[in-house]
Amino acid sequence: MNKLIKNIAIFVFLGIVFSADISKIYSSDAGVVPTILDLSDYLSYKYKGFDIGIKSLRVGETFDDNVAFSKENKINDFITDVGFTVGVNYTGKRRSLSLTSLIINHTYAENSVYDNVSEDLNFGFTNEFSEYDRVSLSNIFSHTEAPLFSDTNFNSDQFGRPNGRWEYFKNRLNFNYSRDINKQLSASIRYANTLDYYSGINIPGSSSNKPGIVMNYIFTPFTSFSLSYDYFDVQFDNNRDAAQHEIAANVIKNITKKISVSMSGGVDFIRSFNDEELTKPLFSASIGYEKDANTRMGVSFYKHYGVTPYIADLFDQWNTSASLSRQISERLNYNLSIFYGVGKYVTAGTEQTLKGVTSTFTYDIYKNLFGNFTYSYTDSDYNNSFNGYTRNTFYLGLSAAF
Repeated sequence: MNKLIKNIAIFVFLGIVFSADISKIYSSDAGVVPTILDLSDYLSYKYKGFDIGIKSLRVGETFDDNVAFSKENKINDFITDVGFTVGVNYTGKRRSLSLTSLIINHTYAENSVYDNVSEDLNFGFTNEFSEYDRVSLSNIFSHTEAPLFSDTNFNSDQFGRPNGRWEYFKNRLNFNYSRDINKQLSASIRYANTLDYYSGINIPGSSSNKPGIVMNYIFTPFTSFSLSYDYFDVQFDNNRDAAQHEIAANVIKNITKKISVSMSGGVDFIRSFNDEELTKPLFSASIGYEKDANTRMGVSFYKHYGVTPYIADLFDQWNTSASLSRQISERLNYNLSIFYGVGKYVTAGTEQTLKGVTSTFTYDIYKNLFGNFTYSYTDSDYNNSFNGYTRNTFYLGLSAAF
Protein backbone atom coordinates (compact mmCIF):
# COMPACT_ATOMS: atom_id res chain seq x y z
CA MET A 1 0.00 0.00 0.00
CA ASN A 2 2.87 2.39 0.78
CA LYS A 3 4.30 1.85 -2.70
CA LEU A 4 0.90 2.53 -4.23
CA ILE A 5 0.55 5.81 -2.29
CA LYS A 6 4.09 6.79 -3.30
CA ASN A 7 3.48 6.09 -6.99
CA ILE A 8 0.16 7.94 -6.99
CA ALA A 9 1.90 10.90 -5.33
CA ILE A 10 4.52 10.92 -8.10
CA PHE A 11 1.76 10.72 -10.70
CA VAL A 12 -0.06 13.71 -9.18
CA PHE A 13 3.22 15.61 -8.83
CA LEU A 14 3.90 15.21 -12.56
CA GLY A 15 0.52 16.72 -13.32
CA ILE A 16 1.17 19.66 -10.99
CA VAL A 17 4.59 20.31 -12.52
CA PHE A 18 3.13 20.06 -16.01
CA SER A 19 0.39 22.59 -15.21
CA ALA A 20 2.76 24.90 -13.35
CA ASP A 21 5.24 25.03 -16.21
CA ILE A 22 2.50 25.82 -18.70
CA SER A 23 1.24 28.68 -16.53
CA LYS A 24 4.76 30.08 -16.16
CA ILE A 25 5.30 30.02 -19.89
CA TYR A 26 2.19 32.02 -20.60
CA SER A 27 2.43 34.38 -17.63
CA SER A 28 5.96 35.68 -18.09
CA ASP A 29 7.78 37.03 -21.11
CA ALA A 30 11.06 36.51 -19.29
CA GLY A 31 10.59 32.74 -19.36
CA VAL A 32 11.04 30.14 -16.66
CA VAL A 33 13.71 30.46 -13.99
CA PRO A 34 16.82 28.64 -15.29
CA THR A 35 17.00 25.01 -14.19
CA ILE A 36 19.11 21.99 -14.97
CA LEU A 37 17.60 22.15 -18.45
CA ASP A 38 19.73 25.24 -19.08
CA LEU A 39 22.85 23.29 -18.10
CA SER A 40 22.83 20.87 -21.03
CA ASP A 41 26.33 21.97 -22.07
CA TYR A 42 27.60 20.62 -18.73
CA LEU A 43 26.03 17.20 -19.40
CA SER A 44 28.04 16.57 -22.56
CA TYR A 45 31.61 16.73 -23.81
CA LYS A 46 32.40 17.82 -27.37
CA TYR A 47 35.73 17.19 -29.10
CA LYS A 48 36.60 17.14 -32.82
CA GLY A 49 33.13 16.16 -34.01
CA PHE A 50 32.38 13.87 -31.05
CA ASP A 51 29.51 14.64 -28.69
CA ILE A 52 29.57 12.46 -25.54
CA GLY A 53 27.14 12.66 -22.64
CA ILE A 54 23.59 12.37 -21.37
CA LYS A 55 21.10 12.68 -24.23
CA SER A 56 17.79 12.51 -22.37
CA LEU A 57 16.12 12.06 -18.98
CA ARG A 58 12.59 10.84 -18.34
CA VAL A 59 10.15 10.13 -15.53
CA GLY A 60 6.60 8.92 -15.86
CA GLU A 61 3.68 7.07 -14.34
CA THR A 62 1.67 4.35 -16.10
CA PHE A 63 -1.62 2.72 -15.17
CA ASP A 64 -1.87 -0.75 -16.74
CA ASP A 65 -5.09 -2.77 -16.35
CA ASN A 66 -3.49 -6.08 -17.40
CA VAL A 67 0.17 -6.21 -16.39
CA ALA A 68 0.35 -10.00 -16.82
CA PHE A 69 -1.07 -10.08 -20.39
CA SER A 70 -3.68 -12.54 -19.13
CA LYS A 71 -7.02 -13.52 -20.64
CA GLU A 72 -8.89 -14.25 -17.41
CA ASN A 73 -6.81 -13.23 -14.36
CA LYS A 74 -6.32 -9.53 -15.13
CA ILE A 75 -4.14 -7.60 -12.64
CA ASN A 76 -3.93 -3.81 -12.72
CA ASP A 77 -1.17 -1.68 -11.26
CA PHE A 78 0.61 1.68 -11.31
CA ILE A 79 4.16 1.61 -12.70
CA THR A 80 6.77 4.31 -12.13
CA ASP A 81 9.28 4.67 -14.97
CA VAL A 82 12.59 6.47 -14.48
CA GLY A 83 15.09 6.41 -17.31
CA PHE A 84 17.94 8.11 -19.11
CA THR A 85 19.83 7.94 -22.39
CA VAL A 86 23.60 8.24 -22.68
CA GLY A 87 25.52 8.17 -25.91
CA VAL A 88 28.27 9.14 -28.29
CA ASN A 89 27.63 10.91 -31.60
CA TYR A 90 30.13 11.77 -34.29
CA THR A 91 29.52 13.75 -37.48
CA GLY A 92 32.25 14.23 -40.06
CA LYS A 93 32.43 15.36 -43.64
CA ARG A 94 31.75 11.91 -45.12
CA ARG A 95 30.86 9.72 -42.17
CA SER A 96 28.77 9.63 -39.03
CA LEU A 97 28.60 7.38 -35.99
CA SER A 98 26.24 7.04 -33.05
CA LEU A 99 26.10 4.77 -30.01
CA THR A 100 23.28 5.36 -27.53
CA SER A 101 21.92 3.40 -24.59
CA LEU A 102 18.44 3.85 -23.09
CA ILE A 103 17.88 2.41 -19.60
CA ILE A 104 14.46 2.52 -17.88
CA ASN A 105 13.66 1.26 -14.38
CA HIS A 106 10.04 0.04 -14.03
CA THR A 107 8.73 -0.10 -10.44
CA TYR A 108 5.29 -1.63 -9.76
CA ALA A 109 3.24 -0.24 -6.88
CA GLU A 110 1.49 -3.45 -5.78
CA ASN A 111 3.21 -6.26 -7.67
CA SER A 112 6.92 -5.92 -7.01
CA VAL A 113 7.50 -9.33 -8.59
CA TYR A 114 7.19 -7.52 -11.92
CA ASP A 115 9.81 -4.85 -11.12
CA ASN A 116 12.34 -4.81 -13.93
CA VAL A 117 14.83 -2.77 -15.93
CA SER A 118 14.61 -2.51 -19.73
CA GLU A 119 17.57 -1.56 -21.91
CA ASP A 120 18.15 -0.55 -25.53
CA LEU A 121 21.58 -0.25 -27.13
CA ASN A 122 21.63 1.33 -30.58
CA PHE A 123 24.63 1.59 -32.90
CA GLY A 124 24.67 3.34 -36.27
CA PHE A 125 27.44 4.05 -38.78
CA THR A 126 27.40 5.62 -42.26
CA ASN A 127 30.27 6.32 -44.62
CA GLU A 128 30.41 7.88 -48.09
CA PHE A 129 33.36 6.41 -49.94
CA SER A 130 32.72 8.80 -52.81
CA GLU A 131 29.97 10.76 -54.47
CA TYR A 132 28.67 7.50 -55.92
CA ASP A 133 28.92 4.80 -53.24
CA ARG A 134 28.11 4.60 -49.56
CA VAL A 135 27.69 2.08 -46.75
CA SER A 136 25.53 1.94 -43.63
CA LEU A 137 25.57 -0.38 -40.63
CA SER A 138 23.17 -0.49 -37.70
CA ASN A 139 22.65 -2.76 -34.72
CA ILE A 140 19.81 -2.56 -32.20
CA PHE A 141 19.83 -4.65 -29.03
CA SER A 142 16.92 -4.59 -26.59
CA HIS A 143 15.94 -6.35 -23.37
CA THR A 144 12.45 -6.02 -21.93
CA GLU A 145 9.69 -7.98 -20.18
CA ALA A 146 6.77 -6.61 -22.18
CA PRO A 147 6.15 -4.66 -25.40
CA LEU A 148 6.57 -0.93 -24.67
CA PHE A 149 4.11 1.46 -26.28
CA SER A 150 6.97 3.93 -26.79
CA ASP A 151 8.47 1.45 -29.27
CA THR A 152 7.63 2.06 -32.93
CA ASN A 153 6.95 -1.69 -33.32
CA PHE A 154 4.60 -1.83 -30.32
CA ASN A 155 1.63 -3.31 -32.22
CA SER A 156 3.51 -5.57 -34.64
CA ASP A 157 5.56 -7.02 -31.74
CA GLN A 158 2.31 -8.44 -30.35
CA PHE A 159 1.28 -10.05 -33.65
CA GLY A 160 1.64 -13.80 -33.16
CA ARG A 161 2.56 -13.29 -29.50
CA PRO A 162 1.13 -15.74 -26.92
CA ASN A 163 -0.12 -14.70 -23.47
CA GLY A 164 2.02 -13.78 -20.48
CA ARG A 165 5.11 -11.72 -19.78
CA TRP A 166 8.71 -12.86 -19.88
CA GLU A 167 12.22 -11.60 -20.41
CA TYR A 168 12.85 -10.97 -24.09
CA PHE A 169 16.29 -10.39 -25.62
CA LYS A 170 16.47 -9.40 -29.27
CA ASN A 171 19.17 -8.12 -31.59
CA ARG A 172 18.72 -6.65 -35.07
CA LEU A 173 21.74 -6.15 -37.35
CA ASN A 174 21.43 -4.44 -40.75
CA PHE A 175 24.10 -3.75 -43.37
CA ASN A 176 23.66 -1.94 -46.69
CA TYR A 177 26.09 -0.95 -49.42
CA SER A 178 24.79 1.07 -52.40
CA ARG A 179 26.39 2.43 -55.54
CA ASP A 180 25.06 4.89 -58.12
CA ILE A 181 25.70 3.42 -61.55
CA ASN A 182 24.40 6.54 -63.28
CA LYS A 183 21.96 9.37 -62.51
CA GLN A 184 18.97 7.03 -62.74
CA LEU A 185 20.25 3.56 -61.84
CA SER A 186 21.68 2.36 -58.53
CA ALA A 187 22.36 -1.02 -56.94
CA SER A 188 22.51 -2.17 -53.32
CA ILE A 189 23.59 -5.27 -51.48
CA ARG A 190 22.17 -5.82 -48.00
CA TYR A 191 22.29 -8.24 -45.12
CA ALA A 192 20.13 -8.61 -42.00
CA ASN A 193 20.60 -10.84 -38.97
CA THR A 194 18.16 -11.35 -36.08
CA LEU A 195 18.55 -13.03 -32.69
CA ASP A 196 15.64 -13.70 -30.32
CA TYR A 197 15.92 -15.33 -26.89
CA TYR A 198 13.52 -15.68 -23.97
CA SER A 199 13.62 -16.39 -20.25
CA GLY A 200 10.68 -17.41 -18.08
CA ILE A 201 8.62 -19.07 -20.82
CA ASN A 202 8.90 -22.25 -22.86
CA ILE A 203 9.65 -20.60 -26.22
CA PRO A 204 12.80 -21.67 -28.09
CA GLY A 205 15.20 -18.96 -29.16
CA SER A 206 15.90 -18.36 -32.83
CA SER A 207 18.32 -16.75 -35.25
CA SER A 208 17.94 -15.75 -38.89
CA ASN A 209 20.01 -14.47 -41.80
CA LYS A 210 18.78 -12.48 -44.77
CA PRO A 211 21.20 -11.47 -47.56
CA GLY A 212 19.80 -9.70 -50.61
CA ILE A 213 20.33 -7.40 -53.58
CA VAL A 214 18.26 -4.47 -54.89
CA MET A 215 18.27 -2.57 -58.19
CA ASN A 216 16.69 0.91 -58.18
CA TYR A 217 15.72 2.94 -61.24
CA ILE A 218 14.41 6.52 -61.21
CA PHE A 219 12.11 7.07 -64.19
CA THR A 220 11.25 10.66 -63.29
CA PRO A 221 11.67 12.88 -60.19
CA PHE A 222 8.20 11.59 -59.21
CA THR A 223 8.44 7.88 -60.04
CA SER A 224 10.95 5.19 -59.04
CA PHE A 225 11.07 1.41 -59.47
CA SER A 226 13.05 -1.31 -57.66
CA LEU A 227 13.56 -5.03 -58.12
CA SER A 228 14.89 -7.13 -55.25
CA TYR A 229 15.95 -10.66 -54.38
CA ASP A 230 16.38 -11.86 -50.77
CA TYR A 231 17.27 -15.20 -49.26
CA PHE A 232 16.01 -15.87 -45.75
CA ASP A 233 16.75 -18.73 -43.36
CA VAL A 234 15.68 -19.15 -39.73
CA GLN A 235 16.87 -21.68 -37.15
CA PHE A 236 15.11 -22.35 -33.82
CA ASP A 237 16.84 -23.84 -30.79
CA ASN A 238 14.58 -26.89 -31.01
CA ASN A 239 16.40 -27.75 -34.28
CA ARG A 240 13.51 -26.72 -36.49
CA ASP A 241 14.38 -24.55 -39.46
CA ALA A 242 12.88 -23.02 -42.59
CA ALA A 243 14.10 -21.04 -45.60
CA GLN A 244 12.70 -18.94 -48.42
CA HIS A 245 13.71 -17.15 -51.61
CA GLU A 246 11.86 -13.90 -52.18
CA ILE A 247 11.58 -11.92 -55.43
CA ALA A 248 9.71 -8.61 -55.30
CA ALA A 249 9.14 -5.43 -57.31
CA ASN A 250 8.28 -2.03 -55.85
CA VAL A 251 6.98 1.21 -57.36
CA ILE A 252 6.94 4.58 -55.58
CA LYS A 253 4.91 7.36 -57.17
CA ASN A 254 4.40 10.96 -56.05
CA ILE A 255 0.96 11.58 -57.49
CA THR A 256 0.89 15.21 -56.34
CA LYS A 257 3.05 17.33 -54.06
CA LYS A 258 0.88 16.11 -51.18
CA ILE A 259 0.09 12.48 -52.08
CA SER A 260 2.55 9.62 -52.50
CA VAL A 261 1.87 5.94 -53.18
CA SER A 262 4.05 2.84 -52.79
CA MET A 263 3.13 -0.63 -54.05
CA SER A 264 5.12 -3.86 -53.82
CA GLY A 265 4.37 -7.35 -55.04
CA GLY A 266 6.26 -10.59 -55.40
CA VAL A 267 6.53 -14.26 -54.63
CA ASP A 268 8.11 -16.41 -51.89
CA PHE A 269 9.52 -19.86 -52.58
CA ILE A 270 9.40 -21.48 -49.15
CA ARG A 271 10.82 -24.62 -47.59
CA SER A 272 8.66 -24.95 -44.51
CA PHE A 273 9.52 -26.38 -41.08
CA ASN A 274 7.98 -29.66 -42.29
CA ASP A 275 10.22 -29.66 -45.42
CA GLU A 276 7.20 -28.86 -47.56
CA GLU A 277 7.89 -26.79 -50.69
CA LEU A 278 5.46 -23.86 -51.05
CA THR A 279 5.03 -20.93 -53.42
CA LYS A 280 3.18 -17.98 -51.87
CA PRO A 281 2.48 -14.39 -52.99
CA LEU A 282 3.38 -11.28 -51.02
CA PHE A 283 1.92 -7.82 -51.38
CA SER A 284 2.14 -4.45 -49.67
CA ALA A 285 0.79 -0.98 -50.41
CA SER A 286 0.84 2.37 -48.68
CA ILE A 287 -0.40 5.87 -49.30
CA GLY A 288 0.79 9.04 -47.61
CA TYR A 289 -0.92 12.40 -47.52
CA GLU A 290 0.68 15.63 -46.30
CA LYS A 291 -2.09 18.16 -46.02
CA ASP A 292 0.30 20.90 -44.92
CA ALA A 293 3.41 21.36 -42.80
CA ASN A 294 1.36 20.54 -39.67
CA THR A 295 -0.69 17.52 -40.76
CA ARG A 296 0.43 14.15 -42.14
CA MET A 297 -1.57 10.96 -42.62
CA GLY A 298 -0.80 7.47 -43.89
CA VAL A 299 -2.46 4.11 -44.54
CA SER A 300 -0.71 0.82 -45.31
CA PHE A 301 -1.60 -2.80 -46.10
CA TYR A 302 0.64 -5.88 -45.88
CA LYS A 303 0.07 -9.53 -46.88
CA HIS A 304 2.77 -12.10 -46.20
CA TYR A 305 3.37 -15.80 -45.57
CA GLY A 306 6.36 -16.00 -43.23
CA VAL A 307 7.56 -16.65 -39.68
CA THR A 308 7.38 -14.96 -36.29
CA PRO A 309 10.08 -15.09 -33.58
CA TYR A 310 7.68 -16.92 -31.24
CA ILE A 311 6.80 -20.28 -32.85
CA ALA A 312 8.56 -22.53 -35.36
CA ASP A 313 5.60 -22.43 -37.71
CA LEU A 314 4.60 -20.46 -40.80
CA PHE A 315 2.36 -17.48 -40.06
CA ASP A 316 -0.12 -16.61 -42.83
CA GLN A 317 -0.97 -12.99 -42.10
CA TRP A 318 -2.36 -9.75 -43.37
CA ASN A 319 -2.55 -6.44 -41.55
CA THR A 320 -3.43 -2.83 -42.14
CA SER A 321 -2.38 0.27 -40.22
CA ALA A 322 -3.14 3.97 -40.24
CA SER A 323 -1.32 6.95 -38.74
CA LEU A 324 -2.01 10.62 -38.13
CA SER A 325 0.41 13.33 -37.01
CA ARG A 326 -0.94 16.79 -36.25
CA GLN A 327 0.85 19.88 -34.93
CA ILE A 328 -2.15 21.33 -33.15
CA SER A 329 -0.37 24.47 -31.98
CA GLU A 330 3.15 25.80 -31.70
CA ARG A 331 3.72 23.69 -28.58
CA LEU A 332 1.18 20.87 -28.79
CA ASN A 333 1.60 17.83 -31.05
CA TYR A 334 -0.70 14.82 -31.50
CA ASN A 335 0.06 11.36 -32.93
CA LEU A 336 -2.36 8.50 -33.55
CA SER A 337 -1.63 4.98 -34.81
CA ILE A 338 -4.18 2.22 -35.49
CA PHE A 339 -3.40 -1.43 -36.25
CA TYR A 340 -5.60 -4.34 -37.35
CA GLY A 341 -4.29 -7.74 -38.38
CA VAL A 342 -5.32 -11.36 -38.83
CA GLY A 343 -2.81 -14.21 -38.82
CA LYS A 344 -2.90 -18.01 -38.66
CA TYR A 345 -0.18 -20.48 -37.70
CA VAL A 346 -0.46 -23.00 -40.53
CA THR A 347 0.52 -26.23 -38.74
CA ALA A 348 -0.84 -25.43 -35.26
CA GLY A 349 -4.07 -23.99 -36.68
CA THR A 350 -4.24 -21.18 -34.11
CA GLU A 351 -5.56 -17.91 -35.51
CA GLN A 352 -5.12 -14.44 -34.02
CA THR A 353 -6.97 -11.20 -34.60
CA LEU A 354 -5.07 -8.21 -33.24
CA LYS A 355 -6.45 -4.70 -32.80
CA GLY A 356 -4.33 -1.88 -31.42
CA VAL A 357 -4.60 1.88 -30.90
CA THR A 358 -1.99 4.29 -29.54
CA SER A 359 -2.80 7.96 -29.00
CA THR A 360 -0.19 10.47 -27.83
CA PHE A 361 -0.21 14.16 -26.92
CA THR A 362 3.19 15.84 -26.56
CA TYR A 363 3.56 19.34 -25.14
CA ASP A 364 6.68 21.49 -25.47
CA ILE A 365 6.81 22.89 -21.94
CA TYR A 366 10.09 24.75 -21.96
CA LYS A 367 13.06 24.56 -24.33
CA ASN A 368 13.98 20.87 -24.22
CA LEU A 369 11.40 19.83 -21.60
CA PHE A 370 8.38 17.90 -22.87
CA GLY A 371 5.19 16.60 -21.31
CA ASN A 372 3.62 13.42 -22.65
CA PHE A 373 0.24 11.75 -22.27
CA THR A 374 -0.27 8.40 -24.03
CA TYR A 375 -3.19 5.99 -24.12
CA SER A 376 -2.85 2.56 -25.68
CA TYR A 377 -5.36 -0.24 -26.24
CA THR A 378 -4.66 -3.81 -27.37
CA ASP A 379 -7.14 -6.60 -28.12
CA SER A 380 -5.47 -9.93 -28.94
CA ASP A 381 -8.10 -12.56 -29.74
CA TYR A 382 -7.28 -16.21 -30.54
CA ASN A 383 -9.57 -19.00 -31.76
CA ASN A 384 -9.02 -21.00 -28.57
CA SER A 385 -10.03 -20.72 -24.93
CA PHE A 386 -6.64 -20.00 -23.32
CA ASN A 387 -4.82 -17.47 -25.53
CA GLY A 388 -5.60 -13.79 -26.03
CA TYR A 389 -5.89 -10.70 -23.85
CA THR A 390 -7.12 -7.12 -23.74
CA ARG A 391 -5.03 -4.33 -22.25
CA ASN A 392 -5.39 -0.59 -21.58
CA THR A 393 -2.54 1.66 -20.48
CA PHE A 394 -2.45 5.35 -19.52
CA TYR A 395 0.89 7.15 -19.30
CA LEU A 396 1.78 10.63 -18.03
CA GLY A 397 5.39 11.69 -18.10
CA LEU A 398 8.08 14.32 -18.48
CA SER A 399 11.21 14.06 -20.60
CA ALA A 400 14.18 16.29 -21.24
CA ALA A 401 16.30 16.04 -24.38
CA PHE A 402 19.83 17.43 -24.56
